[in-house]
Amino acid sequence: MGAEKRATPGVFIVLAILGIGIFGFLAVIAMVASWVGPGSRGILGPRPAAAAESERLGALGWTLLIVLVVALVAGWLLWRSRRRSAWDAQAAALEQDTRTATGTQLPPVLTAEDPGQRALSWPPLRAELVDLMRRWDLLAERAPGDQRRNRTGQIRNLLQELVAALDAENQALGTGRDWRLLRPRVDQAERALSAVLAGVPQQEPSAGGEPWQPAPGG
Repeated sequence: MGAEKRATPGVFIVLAILGIGIFGFLAVIAMVASWVGPGSRGILGPRPAAAAESERLGALGWTLLIVLVVALVAGWLLWRSRRRSAWDAQAAALEQDTRTATGTQLPPVLTAEDPGQRALSWPPLRAELVDLMRRWDLLAERAPGDQRRNRTGQIRNLLQELVAALDAENQALGTGRDWRLLRPRVDQAERALSAVLAGVPQQEPSAGGEPWQPAPGG
């Protein structure tokens, strides 16, 4: 599907070149005809019919050019609409996969307070979250517009923040430190991710892996 989308604009370019070529050919014919139009004399004398033919070809050329431009604009708008619809469908499917991972796989990890249990439950979920980050990155590269691209990047960053928060909590749990002190960061990242997936804009996570603070009222 991606190859087809990339090839579609090339069709418009080919049509444009073809249309310009046809128009140029007709223009040359019209110009040649004008040379033998009124005021010019051939072997058999004046050729008034050539002037009418020249005008007819010129009008036909302009008509074809206008039709070609309208067709190209309409085709480009249709292609862009279909591209946007296809992207939205992919984003909706990826959002559902993200909700499934955080809604069904995350709770057992958060309730596992034994290092052994956490060592079994966290790695599969971590791999799933990292793969979701990769998929959101790929989707952002094809985003049709800044608004979609920004939202896609925000979801990806919140997934990264959730992974970092859980990594820190798991490290504390494995070394015998009080991991409960780190749970608020996990909860904040989870709530922010759920809010963005629900369509509520949130502040971006802070850089450097520091605990992220939600927007006021979030």
